[in-house]
Amino acid sequence: VPAAKKCRVIANDLNPESFRWLQHNVKMNKIKAERMSCHNLDARKFLETIFVQELASLCKPENRENLSELEIHITMNLPALAVTFIDVFQGLLSPHEDRIP
Repeated sequence: VPAAKKCRVIANDLNPESFRWLQHNVKMNKIKAERMSCHNLDARKFLETIFVQELASLCKPENRENLSELEIHITMNLPALAVTFIDVFQGLLSPHEDRIP
């Protein structure tokens, strides 16, 4: 949640209780909706839908002027399982190749 004060955060947690507290913390920290969005999805589904939509949006012509300075960080809360998601990233943007410079 604190990161959303300095950058755009797209958060996801499958656990409904964790998700509820995530939303609560966003509200308590007065984070604006355009700075942070919260989702309650399976990680694979989240990466294949919400995350890829955000990346594709960043590549739109009107957003490209800052693209060279763009830093994208992906933090997964279960590091031991993170490697099991590598296959999701392979080809993730293939359907959007025409929009990527």
